[in-house]
Amino acid sequence: MAGCLVIVLSDKTVTIYDSIEGKDYTREFNDILEMIEYINSCMDLRIMERDTWKLQCAEVLAAKNGNVWDLQDNTFDCRIFMVMYALHLYTGSAMAIKKEKMSHQRLIWLDRIVRNSVVVHDEDDI
Repeated sequence: MAGCLVIVLSDKTVTIYDSIEGKDYTREFNDILEMIEYINSCMDLRIMERDTWKLQCAEVLAAKNGNVWDLQDNTFDCRIFMVMYALHLYTGSAMAIKKEKMSHQRLIWLDRIVRNSVVVHDEDDI
């Protein structure tokens, strides 16, 4: 797809590839807000106003290495993933996310949870 941005996440690293410019931007972050500012500067996206509430579901499921994580504990990797996934949801198909060991089924769960701001307490509630 022309202009596709691919975001590849590790624990504290984000890589953004802009196929129009033919460049990729990789950076490591110590702070979630610093990461969001960087993404904004690279892609001119603004997520911290209108869509902020969608990122603040008290207990949203996310997964890493097969484990279920809860955003309420402010786990750094979990919060990065949810911010990036929300960017993917609310900015259309211009970007894709690659996350190792993230199952298709769990992405469907995350899609439903984030889109509807559903509070989920337990994997069995899904």
